[in-house]
Amino acid sequence: MKNLFLLVAISTFSTTSLFAQEIRFGTKGGLNLASVNVDGESGGRTSFHIGSVVEFGITDEISIVSEVLFSGQGFKAEIPVQDNAGNTQNIEGTFKFNYINLPIMGKYEIVEGLSSYLGPQVGFLLSADFEANDQEVDVKDSFKSIDFSGAFGLGYELDNGLNFSARYTVGLSDIFEDGNADGKNNVLLVSVGYMFN
Repeated sequence: MKNLFLLVAISTFSTTSLFAQEIRFGTKGGLNLASVNVDGESGGRTSFHIGSVVEFGITDEISIVSEVLFSGQGFKAEIPVQDNAGNTQNIEGTFKFNYINLPIMGKYEIVEGLSSYLGPQVGFLLSADFEANDQEVDVKDSFKSIDFSGAFGLGYELDNGLNFSARYTVGLSDIFEDGNADGKNNVLLVSVGYMFN
């Protein structure tokens, strides 16, 4: 899987350096509706994303869009906790993840201003905490440091560079380190951005 993403990245930048007609830079941010499907059960976490965008124009309709995004993700869950007396009880809380995500998206302009997006994404875990009863515990060691996803979405850009988009990322790799559970990141991103023309 890692080799596939590396091959896609190398191919993308090789292609854009040879054929790019126009390079544009921008910024974006917005709302994350994140969840992790853990063994068939899923609870959500609302957070945000923010970052930078580079767009390599290939033709009038086709571009390659590369982004660097800080992304808050995670999920709600109940976990068993044992007290000093040996009794076990379930505590409900939120797993809070912070990632740096690097999507590489193919962009196709359907009609003027309206475009579709499709491509892979690799994420690097910065932190992972479990929050319950106003306390947070560092649980980063329980999760893998690299996450792979596929993403697709739609976007609309005005003539002045202001743009709006919605994207869904589907997790392709298990995020748990120990293998005792199977979970994948899923995130709906609703963004507002600006491209410098």
